[in-house]
Order: sequence, then structure tokens, then C-alpha cells
Amino acid sequence: MTDTSACPERALRGRFARDVIDGLKRTPQSLPCKYFYDLRGSQLFDQITEQPAYYPTLAETELLEAHASSIASLLGPRVDLIELGSGSSIKTRLLLNALGNLVRYVPVDISAEHLKASARKLGVAYPDLRIEPVVGDYSIPIEGVSTLPNATRVVFFPGSSVGNFEPDDAVAFLKRAKALAGPSGVVLIGVDLPKARDVLERAYDDPAGVTAAFNLNLLHRMMRELSAELDVGHFRHAAVWEPTPSRVEMRLVAQQATHITVDGERFEFAAGDFIVTEHCYKHDVEAFGALARRAGLSPQRVWLDPGGRVSMHWLDEREEIDA
Repeated sequence: MTDTSACPERALRGRFARDVIDGLKRTPQSLPCKYFYDLRGSQLFDQITEQPAYYPTLAETELLEAHASSIASLLGPRVDLIELGSGSSIKTRLLLNALGNLVRYVPVDISAEHLKASARKLGVAYPDLRIEPVVGDYSIPIEGVSTLPNATRVVFFPGSSVGNFEPDDAVAFLKRAKALAGPSGVVLIGVDLPKARDVLERAYDDPAGVTAAFNLNLLHRMMRELSAELDVGHFRHAAVWEPTPSRVEMRLVAQQATHITVDGERFEFAAGDFIVTEHCYKHDVEAFGALARRAGLSPQRVWLDPGGRVSMHWLDEREEIDA
């Protein structure tokens, strides 16, 4: 397994601490959502995807069930599949099963422990498949992925996680994905579509409280890894739909006057103050196509799930064709 960070544990802790402190100094205060995904956070996210209210996983599964064969046939011979933010790679198996021409699968994830466990399970399920897991943060350029000759490199980014980027940051991410795919490669990316407020807020604040535990785990992680001084019980999870920017905003809301101290820096909160932990933008097909063009990518094809809830976009550097 390759660790693209090439940083010792102390450096990783330092980066985490700096990002937390920088975020808490902002207005509004925020924490980077990439730090959700320690081992416990990754396990909780897997549980979120199993909640009835959380439609994205079911919708994208239905999309891949309906279209994986046609996607695979369009990719041609010798596919080199690189998945960013691979997690448990559960839905990806639908594409792996369709890709009889697959020469390698490279799952990339920020959680080393979760990635190792997932790769081990994949190795059992696909004993003849070349699997090369890479520990990496897709919010920065991914390094350490070797080039295979005479193979079509496909950068796969399902799960609608592109919606976690602010629009300008989404363009920057797409530029990195384009560079990783290379001039003759393909970027295949899942995007969540806008829908009714009640559907969205229920999806991000499920009745079982799994998403709340996932959000609050970020505070637990700060305590475990940064020795942060805080009382997790003083905060609650909230998910709010904001129609004008077309996004769900996840928050940690102070329920009373409280504080967080990290590396000697103290941050005070009054009751009702909140920390933004994630933005989840919802892009319609036209809006996402515009983001892709800004990144120098051409939308070639788009597929929807049968219920019209999520989309999958084929982007590359060829001249644009009618989807």
C-alpha cells in the first residue's frame, strides 16, 4: 500500500491541528470535512449509507445496476480504474463486475486503516484482479500512481462527493482529476441532483441519529488526536438546506456557552453558535457541465438513476458531443 502523504505521524497531527485552528478562526467557523474519515468516521459513514432516508447510495447503486454494462462497453479494452475516496468500494463492485477488460484497480482513500480492510476484502472477492491501494487526500494532487502502458485510465469518483467542494474548489478538483486521468483518459463522476428540502434534510439528519454521530465524531477525533479540550455533549448536529446556493449545510451547534481549546488556542461559543463541517452542493446536469468546462473537461455523456435522483457524468478532453 502506498502512502502518498509521505509524512510522519507528527506532521499529520500538525496539519490536522493547523486546519482545525484556521477553520475556527474563520467567519463562519468551520472544520474541514476530510477529517470526518478516521476509522470510526468511515465505519459510521458506511452505516449512513444503509439508512432508508439516505437516498444517494441506493440511487447510485440503481444507476450503476442500470448502466454499468454500457459504461464498460464504451471504455474499450484495458481499463485502469482509479477510484478517489473509495471507502468500502461497495458500489464500485457493480462497475468492477462489468469491466471484464480491467487491468488494475487503484482505490484511493484518506483513512489508511479503512482502506487496508477494504482492499483485503476486495482481494478475496477478486483474487485475479491487480489491486494497488493508495493512501491519499483527493483535495490535493494524488501522487504515486504508476502509469500502465496501453491502458485507458479512468478516474472514478462516485458518491456525489464533488458536492462537498465550493464551486471554485470543485473546478480545481476537476482539474486535478483531469491531470490524473491524462490526455486520453476519462473522468467518471457521480453528482447529486437538487430535490425537495424535506428529502434532503432527512437524508442528512436521519431518524436513527447515525449522521449526528458521524458529525460529532469529528469532535471526538479532535480530542483523541489533538488532545483538544471540549465537551462533545455541548454540541448537537444540524443539517440545513440553503436553496440559493443549492446546498445542504451540516453544522455542529453549541447548545450552551462552551469552548474548544486546541494547542493553547481557545475558542468561545455562545448558545446557538455553530461550526460548519460540510457543504453538500446539489448540481443539475447543466450546472455541473458548466463546472466541468471551466476545468477544461468536455461533458460527453450523462446517465441518471431510474428515479432521476443522481447523475453520472463522463468527462474527457475530446471535443464535446451531444450527450
